Amino acid sequence: MIQDADLFDREKALKCFGNEAILREVLKQFLNEVDPMLARLRQAVAANDREEVRKAVHWFRGGLSYLFSHAAERACLELDEQTQLDPLPPLLDVLDRLEAVMRQLQQHVQE
Repeated sequence: MIQDADLFDREKALKCFGNEAILREVLKQFLNEVDPMLARLRQAVAANDREEVRKAVHWFRGGLSYLFSHAAERACLELDEQTQLDPLPPLLDVLDRLEAVMRQLQQHVQE
């Protein structure tokens, strides 16, 4: 289980967005897109499609940079770094970790 501050730093995110209503809307929008993007990322990993993996990771990193989820950012950074290796290493472990973090983040913000 990831510690709350490593999962989602609400205080920093709130400072970034200015008020709770905007933060809630951004969270809602981002988290609504998580499942389709995880599916896209999983397909790209299964196909060893380096560019699609990088595009999906870029999407996650963009959204997460404003939500201050350090645990998810670390998983994305590791995926991104691994896509730069040749040959492409197995990515399922890191993808599973990112997915677990995203599930925990979804639960955390819904509480």
